[in-house]
Amino acid sequence: MIHLTPLPPALWQNLPGRSAQVAALELVQAENSWRALSLSPARTLSSLLCLLSALALLIVTSTLSTAARWRLIAIIAGSGAATLVIGAAQIAGGTDSAFRFYDPDMTWLTGFQANRNSTADLLLVAMLALAALVWNLREQGWQNLLPPLYAAGLFAGTVPLALALFLTGSRTGLLLLPPVLLLQVLLFQTGKGSNPARIAAPFIAALTTAVIALALLRDNRMIAAVLERFKIEGEFRPELWRDGLFALGQYWPTGSGQGTFVPVMIAAERLEVVDPTLPNRAHNDFLELAIEGGLPALTVLAAIAAILVRTIWRGRQAGDPSARLQTLFGAAALCVFLLHSLVDYPLRSMALAAVAATAAGMLFPAKPAGRGRPGSR
Repeated sequence: MIHLTPLPPALWQNLPGRSAQVAALELVQAENSWRALSLSPARTLSSLLCLLSALALLIVTSTLSTAARWRLIAIIAGSGAATLVIGAAQIAGGTDSAFRFYDPDMTWLTGFQANRNSTADLLLVAMLALAALVWNLREQGWQNLLPPLYAAGLFAGTVPLALALFLTGSRTGLLLLPPVLLLQVLLFQTGKGSNPARIAAPFIAALTTAVIALALLRDNRMIAAVLERFKIEGEFRPELWRDGLFALGQYWPTGSGQGTFVPVMIAAERLEVVDPTLPNRAHNDFLELAIEGGLPALTVLAAIAAILVRTIWRGRQAGDPSARLQTLFGAAALCVFLLHSLVDYPLRSMALAAVAATAAGMLFPAKPAGRGRPGSR
């Protein structure tokens, strides 16, 4: 809202990076009009409206009981399973598949998303949700089963999700797979009576098997295409970051306004790197946030991070194992988005922002279940 507040000419004209705006308005004798801090109030308003749905989910999740939160985790795991089914149809049908909802020429698995990196993040978080659900299954009356059986069940669910992740061709998604598998182990260790060595063994074996399989099948067309993506030749992100840092310097410390990255980046882009593609994102959410929001936005981000870290620490010490596990799940899911945000923009997808907001809401203390049906609010 601060970015949308009208400012007097004497103030906004002296903000960093406004000389071009002043020169343009002088052509129509409007340089002395009141203007918002944002270079494009319409884009900033759109950004605010997109944020509202995620904010609503965060607030609602933070007020739910542990039983209701388990249903949300099940929905996230189910979304991963649905992505797996749709993705299988996409791969089987090739470019002629009716399940290619966006780009019909895309050959990678994208599921319901337009961006394969977004699909990769959803699959990774679904793996974490699956681990949490299997843990809850044991706590709800299946304690007599041996821990290896739980690990085997989780392994059986993780393998197809990991295969789908591989078929997205997302490099960062594949690099995040080992940490996510370790986070699954951490979620399991929250349960009583767990043997970390027995639980970790299947995942270590899975990673070893995957490495050996990739080495033996590296000549396979699909696998070769995925491995080819790890070559750094022609990588455009460093060029975007270089131009992004230049743009950051132009508007620091006030920023250009939320949602204004595209026009700002087009103006800052060097001629030698201009091509037919549009620099729609910085491919580093922290850099993009700094360009648009400046120092105030980074300060708010640091404050939010401090609140979440404090909430996670308190959640770890909760007496209810179920609530503690949900806190760890939320923290693990946010770690996935945090790490991927270093080279991409997962939270710019409204679908993933909703998942992240749900995960963040689980960091706060759950509401005690009502006296009616279990888990009622």
